[in-house]
Order: sequence, then structure tokens, then C-alpha cells
Amino acid sequence: MAFEIQDDDVKVIVRLVDRLGIRTVLEFGPGHSTSVFLALGCEVDSVESDNDRLMKMIHGFHGKKANIHPCSDGYPVKSPAFSVSKRWDLAFVDGPWGEEPGKFMPRLNSCLACFRRAPLILLHDTKRQNELRIIAVMLDIGCTIIDAFNTEKGMVLLKTLL
Repeated sequence: MAFEIQDDDVKVIVRLVDRLGIRTVLEFGPGHSTSVFLALGCEVDSVESDNDRLMKMIHGFHGKKANIHPCSDGYPVKSPAFSVSKRWDLAFVDGPWGEEPGKFMPRLNSCLACFRRAPLILLHDTKRQNELRIIAVMLDIGCTIIDAFNTEKGMVLLKTLL
């Protein structure tokens, strides 16, 4: 499926979760990645801004250990997931859809929402221009690049100020 992570992305996620001891994940864009994190034993809080997709994901993950929450699509991103002062080991940003006409870097809001909630952000689809611009903004506000992964769609691991 075009919107899902690929097999090479999964391999990177598996290595990172193991190597970094990731136990809790804040995820923007539930789907195949949610299943991967759950299979690795992670606690997942996933947020989705598209109401139709949200309902499908809530139904699809019913009874599993994933918490699927609605979120706004603006700045600042608002979600019931953020109502407590919870921190996660990793934020995985794969939503909202990154190439929406008329929107400037929609995933930037997701990354900014992670900035004080997780010490690490794994940004997906980094071979697209908008995601490259997001990386530049995140570097300007104090993040550092820990690693870049040359998967089909590209991923970059950023360290936040936490």
C-alpha cells in the first residue's frame, strides 16, 4: 500500500527498538507501523487527524495494546493523548499525509508536537522535499541528526532537547 511503511523501513525500526531500548512510542499515523511496534513489545499511543482513517484504525486495533487517539491537523497539534504530561521514548512521524496541495509541510506540526514529548523523533518519507524542509526547521530549533536511513522512502532519526 502506498501509505504504509515498507519492508526496509520495518528492518530499521526493529534495529532501533532493539538497539535503543525503545519501550514507548508516540506515533503520528497509525497503520502497519503500529503493528510493528506492538509486535516488538512497545506501548503505542497513535494519533490520527483524518476522521475516516481514525475510525478504521480504532476498529482495526480494537483489543490490541495500541491507544488510537484523534488529533487536530493544525498548530499546535491537540489530542487527548497529550492531556497528561506523558513522555515517550520515541516519536514516529508518518502523518498527516505529507504532500497535500496547498499545505506547507503538514508534518512539521507533528514534529513540533513531539519536540518536548520524546527525546527521539523518527521521521518517515525523508526523500520528499517537504520532509527535507522539516529536518532543516528541526535542526534550526535545536534538534540534531543521529542517523539517516536510505530506505525506499527514507527515514531520519532526530534527537530533541529532552
